[in-house]
Amino acid sequence: MLGVMTQLELEGTDAYRLTEQIDVWPWDEVMGAGTNSSTSTVISGSSGLPTEESAALYNLSSHGQTMADKCYVRSMTRPPPTSPMI
Repeated sequence: MLGVMTQLELEGTDAYRLTEQIDVWPWDEVMGAGTNSSTSTVISGSSGLPTEESAALYNLSSHGQTMADKCYVRSMTRPPPTSPMI
């Protein structure tokens, strides 16, 4: 039997902007990173780089460090409520 949605309830919140940060993390650290509800940071995406050549394939800068077994990690942070919207 197919379900039919007959009611939808939405809850609004004040507007805010997210701050993006891109870092290079060791692969093991990314795989072990769990969701920490006590922070306002969310890992929203990562690109694994198993070899040195992987970074070049995606045109990613190594910033002078070894890229094998690393990840480019994109994290989004919600600023404190007192921060003004820019």
